[in-house]
Amino acid sequence: MALAPFETVKVPSSTTTPTSWRHVPGENNVADVLTRPFEIPENLTSDHPFYRGPDFLYDAEDKWPRIPAPPPVPLSDPEVHQRAGVAHTTVPHSPEQLPDAWFSKVSTFYRLKIYTAVFLRLRDYLLEKRMRPDAKIRSGRIDIDELIRARDCILIVVQRSHLSTEIQALKAGRDVPRSSPVWKYKPAIIHGLLRITGRLATSSLAFTWKYPVVLPSKCHVTELLINDAHMQSAHGTAQMVLCNLRQAYHLPRAKQSVQRVVSKCINCKRYTRKFLQQQMSDLPSVRQQTNQPAFYSTGCDIAGPFNIRRARSEVKRYLCVFTCMTSRAVHFETMESLESQSFLQAFRRFIARRGPIFGLKTDNATTFKGADREIREAILEWNDTVRDTLRQAGIKWEFQTPYASSQSGVWERMIRAARWHLRHTLKEQVVSDETFRTVVVEVEAILNGRPLTACSDDPDDLNPITPSQLIAPRLYADLPPGIFRKEDGILRNRYRQS
Repeated sequence: MALAPFETVKVPSSTTTPTSWRHVPGENNVADVLTRPFEIPENLTSDHPFYRGPDFLYDAEDKWPRIPAPPPVPLSDPEVHQRAGVAHTTVPHSPEQLPDAWFSKVSTFYRLKIYTAVFLRLRDYLLEKRMRPDAKIRSGRIDIDELIRARDCILIVVQRSHLSTEIQALKAGRDVPRSSPVWKYKPAIIHGLLRITGRLATSSLAFTWKYPVVLPSKCHVTELLINDAHMQSAHGTAQMVLCNLRQAYHLPRAKQSVQRVVSKCINCKRYTRKFLQQQMSDLPSVRQQTNQPAFYSTGCDIAGPFNIRRARSEVKRYLCVFTCMTSRAVHFETMESLESQSFLQAFRRFIARRGPIFGLKTDNATTFKGADREIREAILEWNDTVRDTLRQAGIKWEFQTPYASSQSGVWERMIRAARWHLRHTLKEQVVSDETFRTVVVEVEAILNGRPLTACSDDPDDLNPITPSQLIAPRLYADLPPGIFRKEDGILRNRYRQS
């Protein structure tokens, strides 16, 4: 006789309770007969317990076998299935504004201006098509006027989103609330933009200096502007970025905003690691000659080598750094070699452009531990040949004390700054000799335009002093050659590489 295999039936615990189940003792369980060897009796009829079930099922329920109540199952038991309750809250979604929905997806301010200029072309085309069905959309490259228009539109949208209270108050003829960060700067709406007027209206400064545009301190467009100023200054410090930014914009808590954005620059983080610093000694007398002209006492050092492309080969060039001990102004000259005659020619060019000097202080071969071997050997040669030439010109040449690195911190800091800007400008590419000289002179102008004093958040304060103001009272203006393309490396317009 073939018997069906024993199967286990699982019932979900959520449909029953433990009290609904009873236990059948083994001596009364007729189903256990099939799990043990037994002989089939001859009288296996329908009256057999195997078909009828246990006899106690035909008695009253209170006479069934009783078992103790099962112990409570703890929730920590791994067999207990716990259901996690999930609660959700529905919040009405407000439509995103334009600065949050579109501006935040652009990574540079120049690209944002390009996108906005294209959008304005499309808008002008759709408006003009209503009047003239045969109107055509403007094509071609974006010109300067379109970029300026796109910049103003971007600033207007940002101000309407973050400075709507001030704009509405001024349009209604009221004063801005005293809680506004620009309340004390006499804000006004000029050419559709919220600007601060201050007390410099009658000065000869540029229009953007007298009436800077007000921007919020925490905004994506503001971060793009700070990044743009940071790139234009060749990854300059926060003070340099703040000085350049204040020429056209006013930011509440500008120092904190600029520092927050500049500290996120990945390229700057690669080269800014704090080391142990020693306590510096008192400033020498040559550092405090405030009544003397620039470069009266000069420090000099050599940086390099830099690989330069000449025809199909590469040659080395060196950077001779002259720095004023008092005004911290710098002057760069390129050298073709480390021979004494090459240094004398660089020194003669320096004297011809900056005027005669009184003293020249340099490092010596003993303390050139981190420099190249060829530089150390060249300095030893200069001690014999260059000193006589400088003595005839009435220039006192001094060497720093051996192992006194604090005395060479003036020019070493300028070499570090020059390498910093050259590294971010050239990006390890090998350029021609003329391009290298152009980049070196531009880096010199950037360093001479750095602020020597702290930049204030008050627009009525004077501009910070820069070394260029002590040399030539004119601002440095960079001439952008345009957008760099890969083809510029092999064309005749090599000046685009700089």
